[in-house]
Amino acid sequence: MARKGRPPASRPAIDHGTPELQARRARLAGPGDPALVSYPLGVLLANGDVGEDAHQAGCRYAWLYGFVFGRTGAAARGWIDAPKPEPRDLPEPVAAAIEADFRAAAGVIGMLPAAKRALENLVVFGCEPRWMRPVAPTPADVVAAKIFHQALAILSRHFREGRPGDSATPDSAA
Repeated sequence: MARKGRPPASRPAIDHGTPELQARRARLAGPGDPALVSYPLGVLLANGDVGEDAHQAGCRYAWLYGFVFGRTGAAARGWIDAPKPEPRDLPEPVAAAIEADFRAAAGVIGMLPAAKRALENLVVFGCEPRWMRPVAPTPADVVAAKIFHQALAILSRHFREGRPGDSATPDSAA
């Protein structure tokens, strides 16, 4: 009796995707690491559009956002200094300090609402803006890119200043 359904195919151990997907990853990564193309901020880092400091600031903000609101994206996993225990396993004072760290960062970039919206759309929600696509840029695309980079620079500067008692570091989570 014949079995219903599709016969099992010989599949490779690792699926690298279709040739079209591989070409897209190569185009997005440029000379950088193709593993970074899983999120828009990683694409910007791979292409040299943002530096490692700005990339880590964006990843940290995404992690903090995810901690406070419970929604994380791929960029949140890119923050190398994230507290190692599961976020819900952290002691209450550490959790409160992390939330305060997020509120301070959100307040700094919240002074420019368009910049905060652009930063959160790209970094937290993973929405690739039109200015990142391979199309001819419009003047609005140039302005949107400048607004995003301005927000990322403000955020990077905020995290680099490092306030005393900043609790979103691995040392304080231990």
